[in-house]
Amino acid sequence: MAATMITERHDLAEFLAKEFASSEPLVEGLLYKEQNALLVATQKAGKTILTCQLALCVSHGVDFLRWRVPTPRKVLYYAFEGSNASLQMRFRRQAAGLGIPDIRPGQLIIERVPYLFLSQTETLATVDATITKERPDLVIFDPLYRLLTGGSITKDEVVMPMTWALLALSMSHHHATWLPTHEHRAKYDSFGQQYETMTQRYAGSYVLAAWCDAMYGLTLEKQSKKAQFLTYFERDEDEEGPRVPLQLKLRSEPARLMFEVSI
Repeated sequence: MAATMITERHDLAEFLAKEFASSEPLVEGLLYKEQNALLVATQKAGKTILTCQLALCVSHGVDFLRWRVPTPRKVLYYAFEGSNASLQMRFRRQAAGLGIPDIRPGQLIIERVPYLFLSQTETLATVDATITKERPDLVIFDPLYRLLTGGSITKDEVVMPMTWALLALSMSHHHATWLPTHEHRAKYDSFGQQYETMTQRYAGSYVLAAWCDAMYGLTLEKQSKKAQFLTYFERDEDEEGPRVPLQLKLRSEPARLMFEVSI
C-alpha cells in the first residue's frame, strides 16, 4: 500500500441506496465489518483471554458471551506478546472451554511478529499484502502499543500516523479491527484537577478516541475471578452493547479457559 491519501467519492442518491459492508454483523449487536473497536483494561485483567475468545467465536460461529455470531468468519490475529507455546496452550484450553472439538483450517490465521510500526511505508505495505492474501473479516492487533514507533500513546502526534494506517487498511479491505490496549490513568494539573475526559483517559489520546467506533472495557477481580464487560463509548446509540456492565466469571482450569456470563 502506497503512502497516499485514501479517498471515496459518492453521489448522495447512490450513497443512500447502497448497502455497505459495515451493515454485516460479525457479532450481532457488538461488532460489525468496517468497525474499529478498542478493548481497554488494566494489565493482567484478561484482555488477551477475552480477545482469543472473540477470535475463536467469530472464526467458528460460536456465540460470544451473550451475543450471537451468525456465521463463521475469517480472522487474522497479530499476536505480538508471549511465546508460541503459551499461545498454543491458551488456544487449546479456550477451544475446549467453548466446546469447539475441531479447529477449522484456514479460519483463524495467527501472525507472530514482535511489533508492526504501521506508520512506516514498508511495514504498512507488508500488512496490506497479508490482508489482501488472507481476506479476513476481522483483524486483531494484540496489543495496540506494538503498532507505535515510539513515544506515548497519550500523545496525539504519536497516535495519528497509526490510526491513519489502520483506517486506510479498513477502507481498502472492509474488515473490522479489534485492538486490546492498556488503560491509561487520568492526568491532573498543578492544582490537582483532572483535565482529561473519561474517553481520553481510557483511549490514551483524543485522536484514538475519535478514530474508534466503539470502546469496551474489562475489569477483573483476580481472587474471585469475577469480571465485568462494559461500554465506555459507542458511536451508534442503537447498538446493543453492554451499556449495563455484563457480569462475567473467568473459568481458569488446566484443561479449559474462558470468560462465561455469570447467572
